[in-house]
Amino acid sequence: MNTTPEREIWADNIRLIATIGVILLHVSSTGLYEFRKTSAFDWMTANLVDSITRCCVPLFFMLSGALLLSKTENAFNFYRKRFSRVIIPFLFWSLIFNVAFTMLQYLKGHPISISVFFTDLLFYQGIFSQQAYHLWYIYVILGLYILTPLIKSFLKTKLNIYIFMGAWIISIILCLPEFQFNNATTDLLKFLCYTGYFGLGHIISQKKIILQKKHKITLLLIAISLILFTALGTLTLSNQSNTFNDILYDYYSPNIILFSVIMFLLIKTCKKDFVRSNKILNKINHQSYGIYLSHVLFLSVFERVGFDWNFIHPLIAIPLVSTTTLSMSLILISTLSLHPTIRKLSTGH
Repeated sequence: MNTTPEREIWADNIRLIATIGVILLHVSSTGLYEFRKTSAFDWMTANLVDSITRCCVPLFFMLSGALLLSKTENAFNFYRKRFSRVIIPFLFWSLIFNVAFTMLQYLKGHPISISVFFTDLLFYQGIFSQQAYHLWYIYVILGLYILTPLIKSFLKTKLNIYIFMGAWIISIILCLPEFQFNNATTDLLKFLCYTGYFGLGHIISQKKIILQKKHKITLLLIAISLILFTALGTLTLSNQSNTFNDILYDYYSPNIILFSVIMFLLIKTCKKDFVRSNKILNKINHQSYGIYLSHVLFLSVFERVGFDWNFIHPLIAIPLVSTTTLSMSLILISTLSLHPTIRKLSTGH
């Protein structure tokens, strides 16, 4: 008899899909910067894969909001758990990437300064300059964690929910390219957009949503249309500017927001348990944070040896490189987890 709570099933499904999707996204995105340098078919393949997986990071934001904003623990316990589960592994892998970057510079013939290394690590470059491009997400999620008690308290009334959603819509509009602000204001508006995902995940999770088959088909068709809009729109804009134009890929772009919300709804209302039906998928779900933090290490190595998005045809290369990256990341994290202290440092578990 399956006694797994329904909420836990859909949450695990979202986490699994987002984890796999973000690796596919990072593998395919490399090819996008090869616009006009590779064949049109190869580039369009990467463009389509990237368009399909653009919902993955918003899914992570919405899932975090759904799980954290409904917790009843006090602020002290909340921050204590987040420190051990999120910040410690983040610092651990930031150090790993900083060491790897320093060693790479050494191999290229650049001198190494221990004082500069620690200065960069603690203050300017290192952690705070995001030696690994995927760590930007952790900065944002940590900011959202800080605000979680405030957001949770604010979203307790219907009026405040309307105000929250209205503020989110305004921030989305102000992020459109027609509006130009200084860097600090632009970063704040982007953060507000991510906050909107975070709050919306909670709002949707609190609703008992039942979608009939015809409604699911309609949403799926809209999602496919949005994927095509993103891919074809990106192709058109890139052709017009004669260089890769990623404006439709922005996580605060209306097409990506609508696509991500639809995918969240479709996965949430899916009754099938993808995770517990397979031991490997269950392991990926359990180690998703460690996989997310570590996978770029393998991608960087693979790219340097030519095992990348188009080492053979992208239709084969992208899934193959992604599967290999996911497998190697899972093996690494599982191995590190054999020692309790290293497991705590690398995964937060």
